[in-house]
Amino acid sequence: MLNKEQLEKLSKADIETIDKSNLYDVTVLDMDISESILRRSEQFFDLVKNPYTLKVGDVGVKVNFGNGKSFSDSIMDVVMNPNCH
Repeated sequence: MLNKEQLEKLSKADIETIDKSNLYDVTVLDMDISESILRRSEQFFDLVKNPYTLKVGDVGVKVNFGNGKSFSDSIMDVVMNPNCH
């Protein structure tokens, strides 16, 4: 598992400069939900490498959390954004 400092460094990755062919495509993510949450978390980090930068199909995605918003509020901001397709 990654420590706090490692996660902070990963969060600073610039999606505009990353080679998208090196990002994990989450559309092929297949996890066994009968596994423990700890095991699934370990598998996710092993596969994705950087949880802040990933790919959905051919689209590179940068994940951000913060500004005092909950995860649900952050997702709603993305969903309600007219620039998102």
